[in-house]
Amino acid sequence: MSSPNRESEDATCDREAVAREIERLAEKIVQDVMEAFDYSEESISVAMEGIKSSDWAKQVYEPDIRAKWDKLYKKPGYTSEV
Repeated sequence: MSSPNRESEDATCDREAVAREIERLAEKIVQDVMEAFDYSEESISVAMEGIKSSDWAKQVYEPDIRAKWDKLYKKPGYTSEV
């Protein structure tokens, strides 16, 4: 059994690893936008927000995917019931 301090350290390490992955993803997005549109890095902003899976359908799928289906350039291969 892990001690409470060890579990807290593990959670901190997991959050730091996820933060590094998100930062790498943002950097890749910036590079791709710069290449595709010939924009300078100063012209690009990237934001990401974590959403609990239990809130996904209501906060993301319905307003940003289903309601804007005809505007999506890349559609998901799934559907969701709200």
